[in-house]
Amino acid sequence: MTGLPRRVRFEYCISCLVFTWHRTSEITEIPHGKSAFSASLPYSIITVCFGWWGIPWGIILTPRILVTNSCGGVPLPMPVTYVAQPANGPAVP
Repeated sequence: MTGLPRRVRFEYCISCLVFTWHRTSEITEIPHGKSAFSASLPYSIITVCFGWWGIPWGIILTPRILVTNSCGGVPLPMPVTYVAQPANGPAVP
């Protein structure tokens, strides 16, 4: 299964006083062997600039989101492709 891209989502939050909005990005496919840094950068910048300003959740969520994004985002499972397997045994007429 080597060579398959990783499917991830990145998190971000925006806060204002007592309101904090915690969201995730669209599904992003990271090619095999590539870093997710450039894909996570816009969401991390949004969080650094606008995530801290809510009490208490902005202060709590911002560091957690930055760690999650810097570790490659939230991994998602690859879709399962079902392949028809031949039946074992002789064919019945």
